[in-house]
Amino acid sequence: MRHTLTFRLVKPTEKKWFRYKSLVPEVDKICIKHGLLIEKRCSDEDAYEFTVTVIEPATGNLANSTIEVASLLAKNGIQNKLVYSNSIERPRIHTVTGTWTLSEGYRSQKNWDKWLKSMPEIDSYAGEYEIKSKRILDHVYFTCELTNTFTDIESFTKFVFFSSQLCCRGNIQLEPVEGHKISEAVAEDLFEELNCVCGNHKQLTLF
Repeated sequence: MRHTLTFRLVKPTEKKWFRYKSLVPEVDKICIKHGLLIEKRCSDEDAYEFTVTVIEPATGNLANSTIEVASLLAKNGIQNKLVYSNSIERPRIHTVTGTWTLSEGYRSQKNWDKWLKSMPEIDSYAGEYEIKSKRILDHVYFTCELTNTFTDIESFTKFVFFSSQLCCRGNIQLEPVEGHKISEAVAEDLFEELNCVCGNHKQLTLF
């Protein structure tokens, strides 16, 4: 998570401000001790403020760092207050992998070529929704293993909907290969959307 924080010196004087600034190296050591990374720091000399951008990884501890820094400042006769705070959580990266094949009765060169022809248009949908796709094609068994990587589940479900509609309009009949499932990391969020789109149709396309 990335935090942007602005601290203002309480009851400022030039002497206190100078002392406050001199403690920055010790503050940084405390941050490092607690697994934090100082990405950026700037000061406002007129407002007696520091604005700092802190990266807090999963192993970091901003709360403990804040307590220890406050103690350090207090020992040096310095008191500050937080006047601005903004936190942005790092996006979670989801990966969905599935292997699909032409449905039974549709496995022919003609339908395989039609499926291949639809892929660039499907890729354009993926790009619109900031989804990265990787395919492994097997012409012998008319299968395609597709791995989609994305950060926003809502965008992915929209992509599933539109790509499914595209395949339906093109009469590209697909079904999942036995034993291959959607990644459990996002499965619960996707099954309802997939069932709604596909209904009783055997096609569950992520292409």
